[in-house]
Amino acid sequence: MQETRIRTKMMEVIEHIARGLGHELRNPLGNIKNAAYLLNMTLKNPEPKAKEALEVLERNVAKSERIIGSLLLFVNQKTPNWHKADVNEVLKRALSRITG
Repeated sequence: MQETRIRTKMMEVIEHIARGLGHELRNPLGNIKNAAYLLNMTLKNPEPKAKEALEVLERNVAKSERIIGSLLLFVNQKTPNWHKADVNEVLKRALSRITG
């Protein structure tokens, strides 16, 4: 019982940290993404090295956004609410919805 409470509290702390981290990282990433977009729109004929640097920047911002999104998706998952059920009754209800 005590172990379960400790694990629950640890998960709450991890969730809190992950949410805060996600929020704090998304803001500067958004600024970087906007700056890269502006540079792409402003530079008419960028040098190959500048163009490559902007592409690397955009790819890595997108990758970071996916990582943050995955992290937030992980911490926002709800714990399943398990309960006993009669499988036959569940199947009957499901089939009645299909057949009308």
